[in-house]
Amino acid sequence: MDPGTPERPWLDVEAAVPWLRQEPYLVNPSSASELRERLFRAGFVVVDVSLAESPEDPEGAFLEALTRGLGFDELGAGSWAAFNDRLWDFLTGEESTPHAVVIEGLDALARFSTYHFLRCVHNLLSLTEGAALADVTANRQIECFFVGEWVNQQTVVHVEA
Repeated sequence: MDPGTPERPWLDVEAAVPWLRQEPYLVNPSSASELRERLFRAGFVVVDVSLAESPEDPEGAFLEALTRGLGFDELGAGSWAAFNDRLWDFLTGEESTPHAVVIEGLDALARFSTYHFLRCVHNLLSLTEGAALADVTANRQIECFFVGEWVNQQTVVHVEA
């Protein structure tokens, strides 16, 4: 970013959608349309991403869906390293329009594989938040929202010794 260019202020997600809890932003399907509308009115480009239920490679499928949704180059799609490179370019490029990524299907992944669910959410939030903290040229805000049946979910975690 040119030193003479004023910084673009981050959009206040919680002011735009006051009923949201703090991150991670978990949203019930009945509120998804309102979420999208409020984010759009606040100034976000709203990107919809949907994860197929019970994929053979959950993380790969998640990353491929994110790659397509965000319009990233698909070379190496499905790997965290490739996604991180594309995300870094996206966050530090000349364009600075804030993006809201509305992700559906992770609730099914949570029931299928708690391990993969946690890795997907943790890694995505770590990468998106980490770039802004690590690089002063990161000038694009990206926020992630996870739509699913979270309130009534009865996920049981089995830990093997």
